[in-house]
Amino acid sequence: EIQRVELSDVVLQMAAQGVRDIEGFDFLESPDPERLHAAVALLRTLGALEGVGPREVALTAVGAWMRALPVQPRYARMMIEAGRLGVGGDAALFAALMSGRDLLARLGRQETITRDKRARLIAKGGENQSDFFALRRAFHFARENGFDGRTCHAHGINPQVAREVAQTEDQLLALAREEGLLDTPRPEAMSANEALRRSHLAGFVDLLVQRTTGSSECELADGQRGEIAEDSVAGRGSAHHLFVASEVRRIHTRAGGTLTLLNTLSAVEPAW
Repeated sequence: EIQRVELSDVVLQMAAQGVRDIEGFDFLESPDPERLHAAVALLRTLGALEGVGPREVALTAVGAWMRALPVQPRYARMMIEAGRLGVGGDAALFAALMSGRDLLARLGRQETITRDKRARLIAKGGENQSDFFALRRAFHFARENGFDGRTCHAHGINPQVAREVAQTEDQLLALAREEGLLDTPRPEAMSANEALRRSHLAGFVDLLVQRTTGSSECELADGQRGEIAEDSVAGRGSAHHLFVASEVRRIHTRAGGTLTLLNTLSAVEPAW
């Protein structure tokens, strides 16, 4: 199991149990050292761990708070920041949308009518600074129509996934309320749009990317190159040059190469 799972959650649980030398721990079946080191580094970047010795780390107050939320550490950190900025409810939906299967159905090239209907739906409101806003509009449409299968399928939305998202959102909202993440009002000088994008950045700061000369090409923080996913509203429809990604997928191409795809982006302002 340790070889398959995303290790940041495992490391967070270990630190909560008092294990300090994470990378020197005697696992029954040792994980890949590079993946383990990366997980520790990520949690330190998120503020969940702090160094207390040459190799030792300890759980911080933020880390303990993150552990109380049953989502991946990145989304837990995002929800905590969103609570501080007064958009905890929006972040709970964001985490719910990203925790399961894809809400938007994969459409074939021949499904042009469905593709056009979906494009018009998610373009409503004019907010294209984050792919979350598009997903949120699709989810709200599904819920307003009672998760009706025919209506959802006609707009390229998976109704069963939308139902699952609604259930997960309710659970996360209840937990966020218990943790006080819905209590703080949003700063008057900050829009909900900006607050949520800032929260996204807090949980995924290591996945900050900069658009290069090409409209879809980006450079990652580690120097690697990636391409914005074709269906990204934020990446393809926004004039911004800085983004934070929720997911980086590396896929094999037919030509035998590897393509790095950046998914679910939010635009980032340089001043942040």
